[in-house]
Amino acid sequence: MTEALGTLIATTERRLQNAANIETCIEGYLKRATYALLPISKEHCRKAFEHHIKHDFVALLFKDSVVSAPVGFLIAARGSSDLTDARLIQQIFYNASLEGILAVKAVWLLHRLMLRYARLLKYDYAVSICSPVDTEFVFNKILTKDGWTTVGHTSILKV
Repeated sequence: MTEALGTLIATTERRLQNAANIETCIEGYLKRATYALLPISKEHCRKAFEHHIKHDFVALLFKDSVVSAPVGFLIAARGSSDLTDARLIQQIFYNASLEGILAVKAVWLLHRLMLRYARLLKYDYAVSICSPVDTEFVFNKILTKDGWTTVGHTSILKV
């Protein structure tokens, strides 16, 4: 699946989930994950990426062309709650090295592609959780403008 919004392109194409692009995504994530309460290792990030590529939803984000290096990504997996039988897909990793309106568009575009995937697999709800260091809930405010409901660090949308 591929979608575009202005100069941004989000895709789940497996051919683009190659070692070089994954390495670029990991480097970008590690640069922004300086807040981590637990130590994060590059090797564990690589293993997590490889696992999710085989089993879950992985979308890479490019600016201008898919030939360029990725500028972001979103990984989502089947979620669950002890309180409901609803089928959930939950964003578990998100990163984009963009600012301003491009950062907003990146959040919308990657989440819209996740929703397309969720509809195909007949999920009931999509869930996205912002970073614990986003104390102003900017990430969730962006999703709210695209129709999501948010409470604290959690955003949810009926698929």
